[in-house]
Amino acid sequence: MSLFIESMRVEPDGSVPLLSYHQARVSSTLNDFDQNTKNTLLEEFQKRLQKLLQNGPSDCIRKYRVIYSIKGIKEAYLTTYSIRPIATLTFTSITFDYSHKFADRININSAYHQHPATDDILMIKDGFLTDTSYGNIALYDGGDWYTPETPLLAGCRRQYLIDNGQILTKKIRIEEMNSYSYLMIFNALIPFGRILIPTQSLHLDSNL
Repeated sequence: MSLFIESMRVEPDGSVPLLSYHQARVSSTLNDFDQNTKNTLLEEFQKRLQKLLQNGPSDCIRKYRVIYSIKGIKEAYLTTYSIRPIATLTFTSITFDYSHKFADRININSAYHQHPATDDILMIKDGFLTDTSYGNIALYDGGDWYTPETPLLAGCRRQYLIDNGQILTKKIRIEEMNSYSYLMIFNALIPFGRILIPTQSLHLDSNL
């Protein structure tokens, strides 16, 4: 049975900024695997969070991480969260899929660990940019921010930024990197604008 992960940013006041987007992703996942558990599981997500907020860390940014399956929640916990700095990225080619947020990240982790000298990897599939090992990306061309049209995983913050017109979607080939000056990394826990990398800091994998 497949296990899935949902990781949410919890503000000091206990609010979850992208809650509706997380709910939509969980609903979509369950629709693809088992529609019968959708409503009860979403309610349980909320109940677990409220209980954890009563006894967990406060007055800081927290990460609410839930591991679940079509049968219910397997594990849920709340921890303090800080953004890991990223200064360098290495392009690496992949062939696998990760269309749902599976708990099994063995392929992503394996690709990441092949490049211990870099802070993170930027995965290339069929010649097109996708994601880093733990976030979506956007590239700045001097006027607009573009995110890959076909990411490895369509993240919640990515969809929020698209819906609000802050980023545009576009297929981006690795050969087109010279057209962009900056790369941004973001996810549900990392707000847009917090990790900005000059494209000149990116490195090519010798296997590409």
